[in-house]
Amino acid sequence: MKNREYMRFRVKNQIIFVFIIVLIIFINIGCKITYNMSRISDEIYELQKLKFGENTKINELKYFRDRGKLLEKLGMSIKDTGDTLYILEKRGAQGGYSYASWTRTDSVFCNDYDGKLTQKSPFSYYKRKLISEWDIKKIKEAEEYSSDFYPRPIIYATRIIFKGNLYNIDCIFFKDIIIEPSFW
Repeated sequence: MKNREYMRFRVKNQIIFVFIIVLIIFINIGCKITYNMSRISDEIYELQKLKFGENTKINELKYFRDRGKLLEKLGMSIKDTGDTLYILEKRGAQGGYSYASWTRTDSVFCNDYDGKLTQKSPFSYYKRKLISEWDIKKIKEAEEYSSDFYPRPIIYATRIIFKGNLYNIDCIFFKDIIIEPSFW
């Protein structure tokens, strides 16, 4: 008799345990935060217009960013635990478009106006490192150190910090950094 009661007790506990595990899984799936990357692209555009004034380059950057759905391609890897997304964009003098975005765990690179993804970043490791540190003073110093003997394209940098279901967007622009520290 005691053995039978013990078996019922054990089966009951196992059922409760399985129920709790299933409940935890459903809660985690249901609470997963997803970000509307199309809306974030619109907000980047509005902030760039506000900070830098509306111009053709900013309009073109938004066009290429949206056309290639570049933010959506990285959106799946953004974690909701304080992840940060960095973006570098530039329009070349002859119409080319360069794009790089990255988080701690993933990256998306695009070079040229066709919107095709590449494995290699169109921006140097040094530029990506400067942006990842988001040290504006250091970025401006590197910009000033580069020569102004020939025209340099403007690079637009964006940082998006995700916390829970909120995010904060900041952006800057600078002239392309031609001379990097290895040449100083």
